[in-house]
Amino acid sequence: MVQPQRRLLPRIEVAVPVQVRQDGNRYTCKSVNISQQGMLFVTDVLPLSVGEQVQLQLAMPHEISGQPEIEYIYFARVVHVRSVDSEPKYAVGVRFLWYEDP
Repeated sequence: MVQPQRRLLPRIEVAVPVQVRQDGNRYTCKSVNISQQGMLFVTDVLPLSVGEQVQLQLAMPHEISGQPEIEYIYFARVVHVRSVDSEPKYAVGVRFLWYEDP
């Protein structure tokens, strides 16, 4: 059975570098997909917790924003975390709360 799409805005499959800041830690990972409301990224760093707030620094692709690629800091809330296959990696879904210039 095919699950209905629950997202209001489509996500675009795009891999861009993302700087994640959480509790004084900072690491780089890659996005899997991005929309105007959130994104999915994969990390091999200790998993984040659902409900936790993180800062993400990335250049939002033109396909999403309709603007030239400019780097912003996004404040986001973790909405889901899952293991990726048998690797020690985690897929983290976040919802953007707000953003500002770096």
